[in-house]
Amino acid sequence: MEENLLSPIKAAKTIKEAESIANKMGVDVVYNDLKVSNYVNEALELIKNKKEVLPKKVVFDVNIFKKGFGKKYIIFPAAFHKEDNFIYINTDAELFENLNNKIIKMKIDKMWSTREKSHFFIHEYSHYKWFNKNKDIYLKLEKENFTDKEQKLILDNLSSYAAENKIEFIAEVDTLIFFNYIIDKKIKDLYINIIKDF
Repeated sequence: MEENLLSPIKAAKTIKEAESIANKMGVDVVYNDLKVSNYVNEALELIKNKKEVLPKKVVFDVNIFKKGFGKKYIIFPAAFHKEDNFIYINTDAELFENLNNKIIKMKIDKMWSTREKSHFFIHEYSHYKWFNKNKDIYLKLEKENFTDKEQKLILDNLSSYAAENKIEFIAEVDTLIFFNYIIDKKIKDLYINIIKDF
């Protein structure tokens, strides 16, 4: 069996086996792509190993990205959906085939902080985690913008996506923390100041 790079679980050979692995971790899943299932299971295992609360449900659905979430989300590999409290995975074959190149380009263009294919799920997991910790604070922070000085700090040290709102900032920083990246002290201080209300 092929071994995943970032966690001790073995890659599944069938979709049914991949669903069984996730179910044993306590996560309800609807999978339809084996390769992507193994990426998601790897991320779930990493979350579990960090003793974090796992998401209740993960759904693979390419159509919701094309029709339900709006045009901007077609290029996203995953999205947390507040109304369902699910993490949706975009299983568009071309998107996943070219995801590493897309992430490298987005990183170079300073649009995303994310650096590797496995990070996309952790970013969306961060949304899930904070939303379920305190919905009211989450929704409030989602509407809050940064000062010009904070925005410059974020654009210089993270990404334009992190500067969109305080929730995207939290998710971008959470992902880097999760994978032990070194973060600028001012960014870390801003992060701590924002999450203290949770």
